Amino acid sequence: MPETHSKPPKSIVMILFDKNLEAKFQCVLPLAVVAPVSNRIIREVPQRKLDRSSEPWYAIIAHCIHQKVKFNRAPAPEGETSLYGTRYIAEKEPPPRVIQHPEPHVMFFTVIINDYQKELFRGHFSVDDLFHHGAEFVARSLVEKGRLNMSDGPFYYKVEVGSQYVSTIERDLLPQEAFEVEGVFHLPKQEEERKRLTFTKVASPPLKAVSRSKFGEAEIMGRGKKERGAILIRPAVYRDLLNIGLSKSVEDGGYLLGIPYRTTRSPESEEDPNFKWIIEITDLIKAEKSYGTPLLLLFNGDTWSRMRQTVDRDFSDKKLLSWFHTHLFAASDDFGLSGLDVDLHRQYFSRPWHVAILINIDAQDKREVRCFQKNQDGDLVECKFEVLKN
Repeated sequence: MPETHSKPPKSIVMILFDKNLEAKFQCVLPLAVVAPVSNRIIREVPQRKLDRSSEPWYAIIAHCIHQKVKFNRAPAPEGETSLYGTRYIAEKEPPPRVIQHPEPHVMFFTVIINDYQKELFRGHFSVDDLFHHGAEFVARSLVEKGRLNMSDGPFYYKVEVGSQYVSTIERDLLPQEAFEVEGVFHLPKQEEERKRLTFTKVASPPLKAVSRSKFGEAEIMGRGKKERGAILIRPAVYRDLLNIGLSKSVEDGGYLLGIPYRTTRSPESEEDPNFKWIIEITDLIKAEKSYGTPLLLLFNGDTWSRMRQTVDRDFSDKKLLSWFHTHLFAASDDFGLSGLDVDLHRQYFSRPWHVAILINIDAQDKREVRCFQKNQDGDLVECKFEVLKN
């Protein structure tokens, strides 16, 4: 086992044990379960570090070694953190009690708060600091739903790091109190006898196989290194990325269209780890009705609808390959896509050949185009791209 996981986990695995340390339940949770604690930490960072132009984001690193460290604790109230920014006192909560496993794998976490390239805060937090309240919350729900027996307690828990991204929480995992919030509700339960519709996902036909030589000469550009996919941009599109009218005060963006292929020696299945692809980016559509600030860009439902209407009307033979947006500062190797950018891409651009394009615009209005694609682990990494000669 590594002493420290050098990369942030993609998800959190929580395991519950009975009083005899026999595993009774395991669930995989989105990394977002750490967000409430991270938001509290952000509020505790000295305000002088958080000016109006900041867009703080967090990362956590798991440590799997016994090491004497000083844990950061909330100054007021002192003690373990909680969902609502108050000290978590387990004894005052309804049963069951949940205790950290006596032989845990993950010993503690480092929480890092960043603002683009600038690190605002770094501190060590125990597993209990981050997850004790959540473990008891889950155990209480499982007891309520008859999936754990109170007589098997007190319960123990472990936290592991997950290697796969997840975005949802199991439907029956939360107790009723989680829904006692305005705007949150259960969907009506369907009748057991009701005839149900079933849907089977239809596999997409394999991409057409082509040789890279089909596209002729090109200039290799960009930061990063060559990855398993080849990004080919038509010269007119690249000129548009450098010259199209984009806001200098708020983030701006749009979509890129074209044709995806697989290489001649690639397997047909996009799920195959040896799948290799080529995309030819041929057209650009600027986003309409999007919401931009100096630090983020959001595409709302109207933005997507207008884009789809334009594609259906004018580009019916093309596919959506990429989205692009701006960052209003000079490019650096230390900072590319933000955490929000990565989440947006993962949610809406799921194919391996979907890429993200970033345009950094500095104070002198100089632009740099950068490309990001998924590697075999599903992480977005910066990569080279090619601008075709013709």
